[in-house]
Amino acid sequence: MPPEMICYYLEDVSFGLEIGPEGHYVPALSGHGTTPRTMDEVYDLMAKQVTETQGFDMDFSQFRYDFNYRPVDFDDNSLVIDGETMRDLLNRLSRQSLEQYNQDKETKYELVEVFKANYHMAGAGMMFFITFQAKQDFSSSGDVPKTTFQAKSHYSYFSPNKYITCHLKAPPEKKVHPIDSTEKEFAKKPRLTQDKDASTDARIVI
Repeated sequence: MPPEMICYYLEDVSFGLEIGPEGHYVPALSGHGTTPRTMDEVYDLMAKQVTETQGFDMDFSQFRYDFNYRPVDFDDNSLVIDGETMRDLLNRLSRQSLEQYNQDKETKYELVEVFKANYHMAGAGMMFFITFQAKQDFSSSGDVPKTTFQAKSHYSYFSPNKYITCHLKAPPEKKVHPIDSTEKEFAKKPRLTQDKDASTDARIVI
C-alpha cells in the first residue's frame, strides 16, 4: 500500500508478536479473555469486530491475545512526543476533527470529553479511532444535551496529522426477539381473522 494511502483504509488484523524463549516471534498474550477459543477463532472474532465497528466499538475483554488493534491507555504517555500527554493528544485530535465537522456541516459543536479510543500503528505514527462527546451553545446556562461523535485521525511523528473522518455515532440497532416479532405480526391482523384462527385451532385440538 502506498504510504500516502495508509490513513484511508482499515488495516488488516494481525496478531501482536513478541520474541519467544527460543528466539522466534510468537503471538503476544494480553491477559484478557477467558472463553476457550482456537487462534483461528480469536482472529476471526477480532476481524469481525474491526469490520463491524470500523475500529471504534471493540470489546477487547474477549481476547486472550494482543493484536495490532489495541485500546488506548489514557495514562500511557510513552507513544506521544513533544511533551504532550496521551490525554492532551486525544483532546487535540478530537477538537481539530470537530472543527472540520463544524466547517463541513455549518454547526458549532465544542468538545466536552474524550471517553474512549482505540489505535493501531500506521507508518511513522498511529491511527486513532476516537469516541468523544460534544455539545453546542456553551454560552447557554441551561442543560445542553451532549452528542457522541467518532473521529478517525492519523497522528504522525514527522508530518502533519490527518483528520480523516468525523461523524455522529449511530444509535445501536434495536434487536427484536423472534417471539416479539411474531406477537406484533399477530396483533396487526384484523379481529375477525384472529377469531377465525382461534376457532380453527380449537377444532384441530378437538
